[in-house]
Amino acid sequence: MLNPLTYTEKIIRSFLRYQLTAYPFADDRLNSQMRALLSLDQTRRTPLLKGPYVSLSRAFRFGVTVEQLVGENVFHSHMCKRRSKSVAGSWM
Repeated sequence: MLNPLTYTEKIIRSFLRYQLTAYPFADDRLNSQMRALLSLDQTRRTPLLKGPYVSLSRAFRFGVTVEQLVGENVFHSHMCKRRSKSVAGSWM
């Protein structure tokens, strides 16, 4: 069974790890400061991670097909070939 608290912390840990490795500072002092600010303990104290959360965003609507966009000269005809290589249902 999925524990939402454990799962949330796992996502936060992954995000912090990404931030620390993707944007390293050459300056040791700045790098130390960033590590301190992006530590898991510091992140737990931020009000941004307190719930409960309610999503008010609407679901995406489906639009025209890739083929229609090619026909309207919005997309290049090669987009049909690219689409066929993608996983079915992953585009529009």
